[in-house]
Amino acid sequence: SLINSVLRNFPSQTFLELLKCLISGCTPLMHAVSGRQVDTVKLLLKMGANINMQDTYGRTSLCLATYLVQSESVIVGWLEGCVSLLRNGAKHNIPDKNGRLPLHAATAEPDV
Repeated sequence: SLINSVLRNFPSQTFLELLKCLISGCTPLMHAVSGRQVDTVKLLLKMGANINMQDTYGRTSLCLATYLVQSESVIVGWLEGCVSLLRNGAKHNIPDKNGRLPLHAATAEPDV
């Protein structure tokens, strides 16, 4: 069956992360953003991924990217992902279900 094939071919941690994403309405683009996989993000955008789709929490890929920037101690590498999303049409004015915009998360810490 398909499920058995997936279980055999995916490392358990990767499969669990993917399963969590699917349950929360996460798209492949959001999964790539959460994993800070800039090359994968660029490829998915080139293939026409919906950059402004929201998950069950109302978060877009840009929201996830700015949350990562806020929480990571090394932010330079992921800024490239944020810039890539913005250059490819990510809307910065889509709030999540709590009313937070990507800009709120990106500027929440004074060091960012």
